[in-house]
Formats: sequence, C-alpha cells, structure tokens
Amino acid sequence: MKTKLFNGSNAVINVLFTILIFTALYFALISPNFLLKSENTNTVTLTMLGTIIVFALVCGYFKGFRFFLKQIFVGWRFYTSTILFVLAVGMQCFYVLKIHPAIGFDVGAVHDALFKPNDPNLRGYFSVNYNNLPILLFQNWLRETFHASSWFFFAILSVGVVIVAALFNVASVAVVNWRKLPVILYLQAGLLFFYPMSIIPYTDNWCLPFVSLYILAYLIISRPNYPLIIRLLAGIIGGGALIGAYLLKPSAIILFIALIIISFLALLQHRSCTFWLKSSLCFLVMIGTFSYGLRGIKTTIAHQDYILVDKKRENPPIHFIQIGMTGDGGYSAEDALMMGKLYSRKEKETYSLKKIKRILNTRGLSYISFLVEKHGRNTADATFSWGLEGHFFKNKADNKRIKSGLASFVYPHGDNLDNYRFVAQCAWIVLLTLIAFGWKEQRLVVQALRLGMIGGFIFLLIFEGGRSRYLIQFLPGLFIIASLCSQAAIQKLQSLFSWVHQ
Repeated sequence: MKTKLFNGSNAVINVLFTILIFTALYFALISPNFLLKSENTNTVTLTMLGTIIVFALVCGYFKGFRFFLKQIFVGWRFYTSTILFVLAVGMQCFYVLKIHPAIGFDVGAVHDALFKPNDPNLRGYFSVNYNNLPILLFQNWLRETFHASSWFFFAILSVGVVIVAALFNVASVAVVNWRKLPVILYLQAGLLFFYPMSIIPYTDNWCLPFVSLYILAYLIISRPNYPLIIRLLAGIIGGGALIGAYLLKPSAIILFIALIIISFLALLQHRSCTFWLKSSLCFLVMIGTFSYGLRGIKTTIAHQDYILVDKKRENPPIHFIQIGMTGDGGYSAEDALMMGKLYSRKEKETYSLKKIKRILNTRGLSYISFLVEKHGRNTADATFSWGLEGHFFKNKADNKRIKSGLASFVYPHGDNLDNYRFVAQCAWIVLLTLIAFGWKEQRLVVQALRLGMIGGFIFLLIFEGGRSRYLIQFLPGLFIIASLCSQAAIQKLQSLFSWVHQ
C-alpha cells in the first residue's frame, strides 16, 4: 500500500509538471522578447545576429571548432564554469556601481517610509499592504545599523543577497551530486549575466537567500551519512531561513511544503527505525524552530512603533485571488483603489467575493483558456517583467546616457533594451529546455522540487500574477532541478535530434 501511494504520487507529479513546464516553454518560445523591432535595430543588434549566424555555421561545418568548444566547456568544465561564475559576479558588482536609480512602485513606498514614517499616505499604504511591513522594518534596521539609506546602499545589498542565494544553490547541488557543480555554476553565471532585477531592493530578491538556504538545510538533513549533530544544526538554520522567507514572501515556503510532503512519503518506504527517528527528529527541529521563531517575530512586528498602521485595514487573501482573475491576472489599479476606500475586512471580502462570482459567470468555460494564457504570462518573460511595473524608475535618464554604455541595455527606452531582452530570452529557453526534457531524472529531491514548482505555478494561477516577476521567489528550485536533470535532458535531446548527424 505504501509503495503504491509513493509510486502513484510520483506519477501524478510527473504528469502535472510535464504539462506545466512544456506550456511555459511554449510561451517562452513565442515571447515578444524575440521580436527585434526594425525601429530599434542598431549596430549592436546587427553585430549580435551576425555573430550568432557565423557561430552556428562554424559549429556546423568545422569539427575541429566543435572539439575545441567541447574541450573548453566539457573537458575543462570545472575551471571554465568557475571562471564564468566569478566573471558574472564581477559583472554584477560593476553593474550596481554604474546603475542604481531610484525605483518606483512598491519598492519606492518602502524606501520613502525610511525617511517619512509619519506621512499619512505611507501609513495608509502599509495599513492596506501590511505584508510589506517586515521588509520596511528590516531595511530600517539596516539603515540604523550601517548609517546608510541611499538607493546605492540598498542596491548593493540587493545584489549581494542574489549572489549569496546563487552560492547556496551551488552548495545544494554539491550536497546532492558534486559532479553537477559545473552545470549549476554555468546556469547561475547565466542568471547573473542577464539579471538586471538584482538591483531592486524588494521582497522578490531579498527572499532568495532564505529560500536557497532552507533548501540546502533540507538536503543536509536528508543525508543519512552526515553526523546527527550536523543535521540538527541544519534543521535549526533551516528553520530560521524559513522564517525569513515567510516574512518577506509567504508564498516562498511552498517549496518547503513540497519537500516535507515527499520526505514523509519517502520515510514510509524505510523500514529502518533508526533512520526514521533521526530524520523525523531533524525535520521536527526545523519546523519547531520556524513555528516558535515566527510567533516571536510576529509579536515584535505587531508591537512595533516605527510607523503607525491599522492592521484592520489589511487586504484579505481573497483580494489577491480576485485580482488574479481580473484583466490579465496582474495588478489592478481599480481594485487597489477600492481596497483603500473600504475599511473593514468584511467589506473587502464581500467586494472581492462578488467580483469573483461575476467574473466566473461572465467567463464560464473560457476561464480555462484564461488560465493557460496567464500561465504563459507568469513564466515566459526572461527579464522577469523588467521595466514593466508602473513608474519603474522614478527619474528619467538623459538621452545621451540611454544611447550607449550599460544604461542603454537596462533603462526604459534604452537603445539596446530589446537586444538585452532577446539574449536573456535565449538563456531562459535553455534553462526551461533542460528542465522540460530532463523528465527521466526521478531522484527524490528532484521530484520534491517538481512538486514545489507545481505548487508555485498553481499559486500564481490562483493569486495575483500576470507577469514573471512573481516567479523569482521560485528560481532556486528551477535552477537546482535544471542542474540535476541536465544529463538526462541532453541525452534525450541527442536522441531526438540524432538524425541531424546522419
């Protein structure tokens, strides 16, 4: 019975994940990021396309060149991947030194509250968006500790947490299979080279090291050959990481829930009482640390006196479900304004529930096609909605700056912004392809992370989404899956395209 339950669960995970990831890959392949508009075509565009064509022709016709590339990227993979990762980290450091503008939307509200906590508009914002209070208090603590509050300071911290998260992901893969280290280093280098979102000091980025750390802690706990004291310590650290992830982004613990579910099913397979007891103890320590610590921190937040907020005005969860069904499934200014006007939780819930019923009655069965398209919007954009939020940058760059240099690749209306989107989309498709075609890899941690990603995808379908920025919190899971599935994916692709070499 236990074996049937375990095997049945694996089968369901494989089917659901395959459907969701191949749908994401399809939408990524038809992304508008590949549309290089003629009016935005410049010398960089032509050079980039020319280089791609020449590279493809040389690879196709010269075996010696293919052997040379294989030697560098496969034969010397440990050296090459490490060098590329270090270069990518250096690139991020250079990037934040050059680009650290004032940011708008929710990020701007958090930053403004560091200087004007008594502003009535900001009080109203944090009363309605109570979920952003933890990051405000955290950033205020950093401001007081380091006596710095500039956008440059917080951009540096933001880049730092992204790099730390990448290092935790590398460590996670090393714990599972150290031979896959070059793969995760290649993939993380790719992210760092094409991830301008790193400078945004907001919950999407700042939850990443916590998510990566609790995954690493889980993997250490899952290793029966590790000393019990190390596994217990990992449980305590992992519980602390869970607290950080939950406070900054509650949905960021979805991956952990999946890891625990799969671990429980796996434990049922083991007949060793010692293994069962030790593993259960470690997981209970992790969950206990999370529960006890979270309760204490929530109490502290509830009694904070930095900014006066009215928790009764907090937006209820059903509001985020409702806006996830409205328009393209993303932010709705109309509904956000209404939440600000309504005071009590009951009034807000009644408003949202009425609108949900009206949407379902209006759309009917067409709601299924809406969900499919929303999944594409949630996953297809490799830039993670870079520049698409309202008032993304508070200050406009001068025309001279956006026509050349690094700024031209990242600023709205920059001359090379489309070129950046094109290259980033190519890299994103590589990642999704490795994940999609690596389905033969069935090890426990991969299945657990697949279940976590199913949960993440479904969460974004139900709640506010509509753009890929919300996918950032689940990136550690995607990168670890891609790394561990890379060999199976490459073998599958080689078999599918074997006719090319005939």
